[in-house]
Amino acid sequence: MDELEFKHLVTSLNYKVKKFESHPQVFGSWLAVIKADKKEYRIVYEGRDTYLQLQEGTGRNKWLNIKDQDIHALGPEQELNLIKQWLNAT
Repeated sequence: MDELEFKHLVTSLNYKVKKFESHPQVFGSWLAVIKADKKEYRIVYEGRDTYLQLQEGTGRNKWLNIKDQDIHALGPEQELNLIKQWLNAT
């Protein structure tokens, strides 16, 4: 995931990026923590399994998985569109 494109998308949806970590040496895995109002979400890409997950913060360092999808067949633009759809639905 391109960090700048991700941050542009998220901020355009009125979220603040609290954290973005990329781990290219681990199958391209990455995670981001974002916040809007009092809600906090974590988006996790597990590169080895090609799964993208949207998790909602339920407490200090506690996350509830609310959406996930295998994205091995998606390109970068399609991945951003999926994230946009998920965030618009929260």
